[in-house]
Amino acid sequence: MFKTLHIINSLGDGGGIDNSPDKIDTFDLNVWQSEKNVKFLGEIKMKDVKILLANSDIFVLSSYYREGIPRSSIEALGSSCAILTTNNLGCNKTVINGFNGYCLPIKNHIKLA
Repeated sequence: MFKTLHIINSLGDGGGIDNSPDKIDTFDLNVWQSEKNVKFLGEIKMKDVKILLANSDIFVLSSYYREGIPRSSIEALGSSCAILTTNNLGCNKTVINGFNGYCLPIKNHIKLA
């Protein structure tokens, strides 16, 4: 059964969706929320991450920044979430393709969808 897609703006000091160069169009976000397909959570507190992940099946990290191994991906693995992430340095270290998720090309929204 399809669950609601939860979109998190940022954890703590992430800059926010309005400051992102690749932000989601506000009109589209409002339409998706009115159809109950998407729930925009905005900025969430770290204490809420465990609860959110426990109620999720899939974790998506579409980062194109060079990172170390993202803590968020490790927490998602600990919650038994499948991971969709980019084949980016660090991000790709938490995924075994086809086993616990998939690494996708960087900045490719078609493959991500």
